[in-house]
Amino acid sequence: MSNKNASFGALVEDLKVSFKFAAKNIISFLLGTIGVVLVSVVVLVLFMIAAFIPMLILLGGWEGLAIYFMNLGVVLEDVFTSGSIMNPAAFGAMAFIIAIIASPFFIAIGALFGMGREIVESEGTTAEGVFVWYRKEFFSLAGTGILLLLIVLLPLLMLYGTAFAIIGFELPNILNAVIATISGLWLVISLGLSLMVFPAVIDGLSVFDAFKESFRLSIRHFDRVFSLWLSFLGMLVICIVPPLAGFEVLGEAGAIVIGIMTLPLAVFLLLLYFPALVIASNRLYLIFSGIEVTVQEPGDPDLSFIGGV
Repeated sequence: MSNKNASFGALVEDLKVSFKFAAKNIISFLLGTIGVVLVSVVVLVLFMIAAFIPMLILLGGWEGLAIYFMNLGVVLEDVFTSGSIMNPAAFGAMAFIIAIIASPFFIAIGALFGMGREIVESEGTTAEGVFVWYRKEFFSLAGTGILLLLIVLLPLLMLYGTAFAIIGFELPNILNAVIATISGLWLVISLGLSLMVFPAVIDGLSVFDAFKESFRLSIRHFDRVFSLWLSFLGMLVICIVPPLAGFEVLGEAGAIVIGIMTLPLAVFLLLLYFPALVIASNRLYLIFSGIEVTVQEPGDPDLSFIGGV
């Protein structure tokens, strides 16, 4: 059986296997990503058309639709006016729009986790496989993404909304720093606890059961999960901070240099970093769930591993 305990060796092995599998399946992941993004754009357009046509009929044509969007603009503007950021109508309208726009892309991300599951189980996948997961778990993945968005962002909106409602939009520097620190910690913890949500959905669990299982496994194996999660966050910070710092120092004069530096980092994040994160989260889920799969690490054809370890 696989070792579920945390150690530096286990962390190194998690990262090594994940990036090796990501590199081995780089073409399949790239084609799958492009494919599901294009499909998600088409689905989003269809969603908007499906919502637009009934609205056009119910509101009495183009003039009624124009009045509706003008009123909607007033409601959304209410979010950014003093003391009313907690307005339920404003928040509800904003949340609805965000959910509609984001839901097809949540499905795309979840489908890519399906590819990651195939890689962990069989050491390989195909670009076509992502569309099977897209179709098979369409509603579950959409619901998972929307619920994840609420879990991560709703407490932050309430925190900032309360501060703005009590003090106003000009927050003292100390309070601003405290809120920013709390927000950062919440993002790290909530996303870490949710690291295995999509793998659980791919495994056949319902949306709520997937969150419960991810939270349960993440808490039980807190050190193993968060050492891996913080390692990936550290890599992301290393990739993002230098270009931002360079632009801050050099300004527009250094835009070309920063652009040249950013290109390979973007390629790394898209082609290796994200696939490796997907593979790593699937791999941890399989190990912690006791699901035995025979996976041979690249370069070690004679070894049989459980859960990719």
